Amino acid sequence: MILLGPNGGGKTTLFRALTGELAPSGGTVTIRGRLAYLPQYDDSRLDFPVSVLDVVQMGTLPERRPWQRAGKAVRSRSLEALKRVGLADSAKDSYGELSGGQRRRVLLARTIVQDSETLLLDEPLAGVDPASSEVIRATLDRLRDEGRLVIVASHDVDHARASDRVLCLNRKLLANGAPTEVMTDQVLRETYASDLTVVTSADGTPLFAAAEHHHHHGH
Repeated sequence: MILLGPNGGGKTTLFRALTGELAPSGGTVTIRGRLAYLPQYDDSRLDFPVSVLDVVQMGTLPERRPWQRAGKAVRSRSLEALKRVGLADSAKDSYGELSGGQRRRVLLARTIVQDSETLLLDEPLAGVDPASSEVIRATLDRLRDEGRLVIVASHDVDHARASDRVLCLNRKLLANGAPTEVMTDQVLRETYASDLTVVTSADGTPLFAAAEHHHHHGH
């Protein structure tokens, strides 16, 4: 499922409400099973001497005592998660020395290792190289095919068209359903307001391009 909307449209706020980080101002949030959340920004210190495997194993911290070291079972699950994102051979590498796209894949593996029924992924493809983008998309498709609920926040209209369900959000829910039903000219204009460029293809089909805002994220 794709949560489609502009920057500042409320995608991250909705995720934070689902994870319990924000209390809803009205109504209730009901979650079945456990959630795993991949935030948009990674605030990890890149100069911290930590291996790729260590980062993935951090996903299992809630299920063991703070002083307990990761046992064989956790290690094997973590390696399996790394294999799913194509980085099994990098387990011993330093996390800080990886490319941005590879780090994003490691963080996805850390999310997968939590073995949750529902995965919330905030802009997992933002600023990622094409090779990593392809791996991430394929991994998310496989997770969905295994019966997990995968909710991806995105402002990529093409990505949304390829998904099985789309929620269009711009400070309020504008549409919810199959891409072919909800991604109409009118809904996309409401979703992106002034950030939308409409280009008409040769056969008269409107093609949409959402303006990307590049935020500089300060630490």
